[in-house]
Amino acid sequence: MSEKPSLQHPEGKWYRRLFDGQPTAVYLLSEDGSVMDANISATKALNRTRDEILSLTISDIDPNFNKKTFKSFWFGHPENQTRVFESTHMKADGSVFPVEVTGFSFVDQEKRFLYGFAKDITERMQSEMELKKKTSELEDINTALNILLKKREKDNQEIEQKIYSNCDLMILPFLHKLRNSLSDDLQQRLVDILEASLKEILSPFAKKLSDPLIMLTPSEIQIASMIKQGLANKEIAQTLSISKRTIETHRANIRKKLDLKNKKLNLKSYFFNL
Repeated sequence: MSEKPSLQHPEGKWYRRLFDGQPTAVYLLSEDGSVMDANISATKALNRTRDEILSLTISDIDPNFNKKTFKSFWFGHPENQTRVFESTHMKADGSVFPVEVTGFSFVDQEKRFLYGFAKDITERMQSEMELKKKTSELEDINTALNILLKKREKDNQEIEQKIYSNCDLMILPFLHKLRNSLSDDLQQRLVDILEASLKEILSPFAKKLSDPLIMLTPSEIQIASMIKQGLANKEIAQTLSISKRTIETHRANIRKKLDLKNKKLNLKSYFFNL
């Protein structure tokens, strides 16, 4: 039987084929960081001949390492332990490119060596940077959209509150007054239908709003509407056919419900700003 060809000997035929056939740059380094061997992919990656690479040390290839830091980084770890990290390699013209290095140290004839597989990750890094840029842009757009949506929601709430408040203050109270002044049953029914339809239209708003006027009674809302229009107590009393004292009582109750009892705030101004 013929002896199998050795894959371990650096000059062996099968070793060379295996070594040079790797699509990734491969370096064999000694313990002091000298380059003992390099494959064809390494010559292409560094734009150097194999002989040129064999005259280099680790610091000539990777600016992040010198002989001292190389030995400390690699050979202070257990034998055959794989390590993966990102670094940079330098071409013959001095330009650098990012690499992902996978390496492991081993002992041969009582000497320590390191195999390093260096993958060019320029495209990956560019893709990651582009992804980060797009992600950042999307986050900015998302933030802007959230601001716009919140503003739109606030504007909608203000519009809804205004509609509800105006109807409750300026329409419903006078529908009540109109109903009470009508003697014809058909006319009263029509007013009832109108009031019910209006309340149905306003009901979605009423559920959403935290309008303080919702706490007021129909009589208080009616008086609040007249206060907003600038009517004095005497004028309101004459319009509603009730005493001025009753109006003053209603005003006091309104201030209490709106938490304005001990505040120097004019009711007309308060209602006008709602």
